[in-house]
Amino acid sequence: ATNLRGSTRALLNQLTSNAGSDHSTEFKKIVLNTIAHKATSSEIMDLREVFHVLDTNHDGTLTLDEIRKGIVDTGIADGAAIAEWFERVDVDAGGELSYTEFIAALLETHGELHEDKLAEAFQALDKDHSGFITRSNLKDALGVSMDDEYLEKLLHDADINGDGKISYDEFKAAINETTSSLKSSL
Repeated sequence: ATNLRGSTRALLNQLTSNAGSDHSTEFKKIVLNTIAHKATSSEIMDLREVFHVLDTNHDGTLTLDEIRKGIVDTGIADGAAIAEWFERVDVDAGGELSYTEFIAALLETHGELHEDKLAEAFQALDKDHSGFITRSNLKDALGVSMDDEYLEKLLHDADINGDGKISYDEFKAAINETTSSLKSSL
């Protein structure tokens, strides 16, 4: 079995115990990727170790095969639900998980969604500093090639009062609702 520190083994165990369930909205996936992108090295040291252990060819991305093999090698799980988990967290559907996508998925599983990180993510998405995340902000964050239907889905995921924009309170509620569901399923 692969030699892992206890905290790293625990993270992999959490990941695999939740592999078949999906409590994330598309909006939350975008937020988690924003948080992961802004995370400092000290905040995610254990998560980084998991990534490097699984990235056996050292190309900076993880394939489904690398994740399956790494998890089977640890003796934590047989990998049966890993394909479903992989598809769910592969935000860009590229068949590989970037470091940021993987860290975002583990942040959600590990529950590292502190208030300061949520505030940073909100500010990063609220590019015009209006105090709201708008369709235009989402389009800027995701790239101009995003279609209107997808942007509408993202807004709908978090726009509780239906005013066409996401306030900070709605933002926190959207993130915390799915995190609470996730934690109750562990």
